[in-house]
Amino acid sequence: MNYLDSLRYSNSDDDDKKSDNQLKMSQEVFSPLRDEIHKFTGFRFPEPIRTLANSAVLEINSSDFQNPISNSSSSIPKFIAALFNNNKLIAQANLIFMNVIKLVQSNEIVDDALEIVLDSLVNVMCTLNNEQAMLILQLTAEGMSKVFPKIPIIESYFSIMLALMAHDDIIISSTAFAYFPQILESLQVSSRKEVPESYIQYCTENYCQIFNRFEKPFNFIFYLLFSDMTNIALKQPMSWLKLKVFPTAVIYDLLELIVNQFSEMLINEPQLICIFDGAVIQAMNDTNALQFIICFIDTFLESHISLCKSLFGEFQSKISARSRQNYIPLFFFRGVATKNEKLPSRLFECFDEEQLFTNLTKILYQFSDPNMPSDPIEFSMTSSRLKSLESEKGKHKFEQNSPYEIIFGFLKSFKKNPRKHLKIWLEHNYLNILKMIHFALKYSTLETFKFPCKALLHLLKLMHQFCESSIYEDSYSFICNLSIEENVPEIDKQIFQTFEKQSLYQRFLCKVAEKSPFLCSRRWLTILNSIFKTKTTLSLDFGSDSSIFDEAELQSITEAAIAISPLPYDFLASLISANMDRFLKIWVVLEPFFKFNLKEQKYDKNVFKLFLELMSRCITSESEEAILSMAVQFVLPDSVLILKHKDKLLSQLRQFLTEAVDVVKNGWTHIFNVLLPQNFGNSVETIQSSFNVLTLICNDHIHLVPQNSMQPLIEVIFKFADSDADINLSLSSFDLLWGVVRIMDNSPENWTFLMSEVLRLIKDNRNDVSQCSIRTFFSLMSSNFSQIPQTVIDMFVTSTFSQILTCIDFKDDERAADFELALQEMAHYTSTFWDNFDKNPAFKKKFVPLLIDKATAFCSQCNNQELVTNAFQLYECLFQCESLDASTEKMLQNSLSKLADDYIKISDSSSIIYPCFGRLLNRVLVSLKNRNVLETLPSWFPMIRILVRNLASPVYVHITVQRALEILPSLFPMPDEIGLSVVDLLVEFAVGNATTALPEYIVNLLCKIFKNGVDKSACGLDFLKKCKSLAMMRCSEPLMKLFLEAKIEFDDSSAPDVFDFYTTISKMWPSLQSLVDSALVLLIDRANEKAQKKFVISNSSNFEILELLWLTFFDPQSEKFNQQVFDNCFNITFGAIEKLLQNSENDPLAILNFLSKSTLPPQNIGEIKNSNKWHLVKLMKYVIATVTSENKEVRIAAKEVLNQISDIIDTIIS
Repeated sequence: MNYLDSLRYSNSDDDDKKSDNQLKMSQEVFSPLRDEIHKFTGFRFPEPIRTLANSAVLEINSSDFQNPISNSSSSIPKFIAALFNNNKLIAQANLIFMNVIKLVQSNEIVDDALEIVLDSLVNVMCTLNNEQAMLILQLTAEGMSKVFPKIPIIESYFSIMLALMAHDDIIISSTAFAYFPQILESLQVSSRKEVPESYIQYCTENYCQIFNRFEKPFNFIFYLLFSDMTNIALKQPMSWLKLKVFPTAVIYDLLELIVNQFSEMLINEPQLICIFDGAVIQAMNDTNALQFIICFIDTFLESHISLCKSLFGEFQSKISARSRQNYIPLFFFRGVATKNEKLPSRLFECFDEEQLFTNLTKILYQFSDPNMPSDPIEFSMTSSRLKSLESEKGKHKFEQNSPYEIIFGFLKSFKKNPRKHLKIWLEHNYLNILKMIHFALKYSTLETFKFPCKALLHLLKLMHQFCESSIYEDSYSFICNLSIEENVPEIDKQIFQTFEKQSLYQRFLCKVAEKSPFLCSRRWLTILNSIFKTKTTLSLDFGSDSSIFDEAELQSITEAAIAISPLPYDFLASLISANMDRFLKIWVVLEPFFKFNLKEQKYDKNVFKLFLELMSRCITSESEEAILSMAVQFVLPDSVLILKHKDKLLSQLRQFLTEAVDVVKNGWTHIFNVLLPQNFGNSVETIQSSFNVLTLICNDHIHLVPQNSMQPLIEVIFKFADSDADINLSLSSFDLLWGVVRIMDNSPENWTFLMSEVLRLIKDNRNDVSQCSIRTFFSLMSSNFSQIPQTVIDMFVTSTFSQILTCIDFKDDERAADFELALQEMAHYTSTFWDNFDKNPAFKKKFVPLLIDKATAFCSQCNNQELVTNAFQLYECLFQCESLDASTEKMLQNSLSKLADDYIKISDSSSIIYPCFGRLLNRVLVSLKNRNVLETLPSWFPMIRILVRNLASPVYVHITVQRALEILPSLFPMPDEIGLSVVDLLVEFAVGNATTALPEYIVNLLCKIFKNGVDKSACGLDFLKKCKSLAMMRCSEPLMKLFLEAKIEFDDSSAPDVFDFYTTISKMWPSLQSLVDSALVLLIDRANEKAQKKFVISNSSNFEILELLWLTFFDPQSEKFNQQVFDNCFNITFGAIEKLLQNSENDPLAILNFLSKSTLPPQNIGEIKNSNKWHLVKLMKYVIATVTSENKEVRIAAKEVLNQISDIIDTIIS
């Protein structure tokens, strides 16, 4: 065997192996079916079944078995067909069925074999359970596209589907019905494929004559299906489908579905539409076909106008009062009315005349029962099934409801799709339709009340569009005034819920007004009157849509609303609130309305409520000026508004200012005019309310008030000050000015107006108000001086201040306090702003002299001493002014001099004038120092002398004198010349009043001056000299002591006098002897030899004096060492110390300590040259005597001295 032969044999073996594998796989696919078929090979089964079963098993097991099975001669499909056609064995074929379905789904059974299998399955459809039915439905849905366009198999699938729809199980039948549109859609999609030649050949051979009429070959399949379905519906024989049970219950639904889903195909294919033309005509008498007929009309109206018109007329003719089947034509017309919104309107247009609909409307009106029903009518506009009308009760209810529902549907359709001939139909039928709708409104259920309401709205809109004005007016008036409760017995009102429905109807009218205002245009009064008489309200945004409500319409609505009584104030407020962008257009109507009502004695209280609502809800930047100006009209004294309502208006104004004050721009003046107290008569409570609003503005919102509204604001504040209603309120009004001036700019007009108003009230006969005006005037001026225009200040200086001084008669006891306060405030103000006022020539030339003259006159002539003493503050204040000039000071001094001359004449020693005037002088003298003009102090001495001279007392120092003089020490230091003049003055007072209590007081003052206010090195000696005359006065001891302790330095020329002065002191005041001696020690070098020695001898027992003398004049290290004093006094001094040391009664410690440190001018001792301790040797024996002292310190001190002596002796010996 060559290579090629071996290769050939090898390939053959491979092919055999491959063939074996394929066979094995094919047998495995059919093995489950084979196993189930094998069960039918037993002898208990009929011989035909058993034979076919054996053949099928052998076929599957044969070596030449191939899949898929396609040949009709195969034993397998023959067995399946035989099995399923045997009704007795169907129950045992469940597993066979399941396996067959799986094989068909997997395309293992196809073509002719599949046709045989599917034809047999049709027979078992009615016996399938749910699971099996779902499988076959799924198979049908999936298989349609696979077998297209094989007509026999398609027929089998549709037969199966229709057979399942006839199944007794509702789930199976309804599921099959649901699958039907999907299968049709699959068929339609498949029909778009290219037409195969085999399909044309098959159809030509089997349906040659009919098939050739179709332009689209695949439409023939639909023809076969649709024809047999109409045959089923019309109970005629089928020519294509193979059904034993028919889905008669749903056949018209299927036809309706086909019409809806394939309308375009039907119209485009004449052969197809002809099927349905005939079916519709023949089905007229079948009640089950009504929905289908309606669907046909809706779908093919325009292409079959004559047919549809005939159907319409035919059904109309069947409505008869004597007929017991009126429900059938009524069902038809109701179906037409509720099918969709366009159908009735299309019918009306296609028939091109209104007569058919007019006749139908009249028939429906005549057929409707005018009598009250026993129960409320439950309307519905959804499509219904005739099956629901099987009972007599159901039919009766339908006949009762349907005429109204038909009218409702027609009106809805006509409104959505208006047609040209509707005008005639409406004018002929509107009265009947209104009556029917009225009936429906009265007797409907509460839940379905909406349907007649909608119908009424549709009718109204149609009539507005098509009818004459007069006809529309009548209908509109009828609708607006319609009563649900009319002619309904009281006992039945609850059954039909007429009260609730009347309320709903009013809401319906509101909706008409809100959503369809064009229906109410120029007729608003009618509908608004109806709405508001039942206290129904419109929506809050009513009228806000400018695309619906133009400006003219808004005005029309407003005019209508204000004509209604009682006034619908809440509606009007809402209307205005919703249209604030067009407020001024509405205000044109409202403004004269408000003004007219405010003049009517019996005005509608709702007018006021409306205005309150406007204030609450409608004040914006556009409306604020109009509303606030009208508020003024409401509160004017001649307004008819009662106080209670004015108080409410004020409360509303306050609330507005609290919540929305930012919107006010131009209305401030109107607000202030509202608040004027004269608007509220003598009602303290209402005036207080007004004042509270004003307070709110001034405290919280003053920054928002524009400058052009300042004067009205100021005016209203002062109107409250003028008011006699409540003095506390009048006084409180002045406090508001502080808020005003805080934001007031430097406008001369505003400031002039403000101050002129304050000035006006200074003249008020109420003291509290006058004084408050004075305080306010000057406080405002002081606190806001920088922002007051200079022209205003100049006016004050030139005239205003003078007016204040001259307008108050202080001789009137009741006005004296006012004048005194004016003096005080003017003094403070003048002194504070002196520099500015001084620029005005009139200040010093006119005002200041007048001020001082008035003050002088007041303080000298006023009988109220308390006020006089208060007025002293004017002088004090002016003297404290740093800018006070000499001329003014002189005028003030002259004024006080005059007052001093007057006051010393007061006989009452307890008069408060005395202490207060003394204090005034006290403060005046202090001001001299503060202003650095103490050089003028002597000019005040004459006045002081007068007071001292005339007010002296042997018992006490007069309080005036005391207050005037007590300040003098605090004025120091001052220039020496001025200071010494003060000392001269005081010494003069002390010496000149020696018999009074004054000298002791003067000495105390001089002590204070000398102790704290005098430069003792510069003028201490002069001070001492000026006080020399006081030395002999008993009260002068403290002063003399100070002199001695001060250790004043003297020149040689003064020494004798001073020495004599100190000597006099020592004689006059023994208690001061030690101080005198200490002072004289320091003066001894200025005395002569005799006086020196006399002084030392007189103090020989006073170791402190001896020590001081030694250290000052004997010690060569002292700056004041004096050889002459040493020569004159040393021996006496040394002898005195020697005696003191040897006297055992004296404590030697101080002497020993002194000796250890003491030195003298050097002398020679023996061999020692220039020893400055030579004096210690002479005292050695006395020092030795102290060594044995019991006092240790003495012993130590003695030892120290002896050591020094020892050193001297050691030096001599050595």
